[in-house]
Amino acid sequence: MKRRICLSVVVLLSAARPVAADTWELLNSTTGADLSAVAILSVNDMVVVGDKSGVAFVIRYTTTGGTTWQTPSTPGAPVGNNLNALDFTGTTLVAVGKAGTITRSTDGGANWNFPVSPTSKELQVVAFVTSNIVVAAGQKDGNDYTVIRSVDGGVSWPALNVDLTDPDINNNGVNLKAIAFNGATVI
Repeated sequence: MKRRICLSVVVLLSAARPVAADTWELLNSTTGADLSAVAILSVNDMVVVGDKSGVAFVIRYTTTGGTTWQTPSTPGAPVGNNLNALDFTGTTLVAVGKAGTITRSTDGGANWNFPVSPTSKELQVVAFVTSNIVVAAGQKDGNDYTVIRSVDGGVSWPALNVDLTDPDINNNGVNLKAIAFNGATVI
């Protein structure tokens, strides 16, 4: 519940109007969902993703700085898969979630497609390394963490096997929940 309230405040106020940090106002997101990620593309253009009670994912976008929010076109959307993470470059966005769900928009969030995912494991993080290279990661499967990479801006996603057998890294049941980049190195 706290996550939804916090993201609602950030999303609806961060770019809606210039305000001082001490004048934040709590607003209702009106989605009825737990919002898990936000992308602020510009002062007017923002996208949020999340989960509606574990039965459906939620995507909303605004082109009015948060004054009004719209539900995008999502033809071919999988049923019941929440979205955990979102990242963008320019107006291209990629969101990932439950059961290997990947969704992509190239128009700032108005329309989304669903590239074929090489995994059915939950993806918990996604990040653009460059405008073409996107990495997503998540749930552990044996000694292999689920890591997938796109080299065409999120259009296709071949699987990568990442074997992290170091006991300091490879705790039983630990999932990857963050991706960081240092130049060209994925950490």
